[in-house]
Amino acid sequence: ETFSSRNNLFRHLKNTDEVHVRQDQAEPAQESTKKRKTLAADEGICTVSEDAEWYRLVVKPQGLATMGPKGMTLLKSDKLLLPDAIKLQLSYKKAVPCHRLDRATGGIMLCSKSKLAERILYACFRYKLVQKKYLAIVVGKLEPAEGIIDTPISGKAALTKYSVSSYTPSKQYGWITTVELWPITGKNHQLRRHLQSVGHSIVGDKRYSMPTLWSHIVRTPIDSMFLWAVEIVFPHPQYCTELVPSSAEELDVPDLSAKMDDENSSDDEEAEEELELLDQGAGHGENSSAIGRSRAEVAAE
Repeated sequence: ETFSSRNNLFRHLKNTDEVHVRQDQAEPAQESTKKRKTLAADEGICTVSEDAEWYRLVVKPQGLATMGPKGMTLLKSDKLLLPDAIKLQLSYKKAVPCHRLDRATGGIMLCSKSKLAERILYACFRYKLVQKKYLAIVVGKLEPAEGIIDTPISGKAALTKYSVSSYTPSKQYGWITTVELWPITGKNHQLRRHLQSVGHSIVGDKRYSMPTLWSHIVRTPIDSMFLWAVEIVFPHPQYCTELVPSSAEELDVPDLSAKMDDENSSDDEEAEEELELLDQGAGHGENSSAIGRSRAEVAAE
């Protein structure tokens, strides 16, 4: 029985000893679009190669953060679990990322399997013994075909070496350029900001796109940013003198040029705030140790 007012309910309670309360079951909430995209991104994590006791190379898909307190991240993924951790007496139960990629950037990442390996690989990054190569598609015709971008970032020196692979006519932008990038320093969002500074922002990068392209990008949105980490070369943490290369040939890298044929793809969400830069440059000792401790705690869980 239902009641039109509180007074009617009270009068009913005085005249009866039985009260029946009905609670309608709420319909289960549907998963948000953002959550579905994050779960799909987690499924894209795969292992490229690994050493039994020292490191693992994985592919981080676009749309997945490397680490952070909210939502699914690479560090929280079960894809980094080490099934032989007890057998091999490893200090970590999960492989731990030794560097980071922006949420919107996909590609190869280096992870450590123990605290010792993590410290050695951190030192390799800090003293610039690790070489990384990226592949990007940028707006316009990037000229000259090779060189170094040295635009300061946040008042600090920053260097990026680049080499053009090809120029392609585009209905949207007139020309697009496929370019290989080698960051010499490791500033926050360095590649994206450097390419914007020379007037050739990365296709699909709404955060660091040129102001003249804002309205154009809104009219014809791109579903992802055209930036991918395709190669990393680093000293083996056990031998130190032996370099371990891992190139794009081992990766299932999306055909970025083919994706440009469809220039009316679905919209994507605007990039969120990224994490602070990890150990990719000198002068961050205190921050690096704090982050290292937090990641170690997660890995040992």
